[in-house]
Amino acid sequence: MPKSAGGWNVIDLNCWNQAALSKQFWNLANKKDVLWVKWVHEYYIKGRNVLLMEVPSQASWVIKKVFDGAKIFSNVNGNVFQ
Repeated sequence: MPKSAGGWNVIDLNCWNQAALSKQFWNLANKKDVLWVKWVHEYYIKGRNVLLMEVPSQASWVIKKVFDGAKIFSNVNGNVFQ
């Protein structure tokens, strides 16, 4: 809560992290002109639908966390991707 409401004005890091992962997943699904997105599509996705595919087992932990952004969307919207 903000200080004006009696809080300590501390950011909820869990919520902030989920928002950042969701933004990166959105970039992965929609921005095909960004260099890191092109690389992930060439190396991991290989023409599949990023919204419906499983997390690649050989992916680094960073890419796995970005793919977890899809789980955040499905939890919020009630399994939108199925």
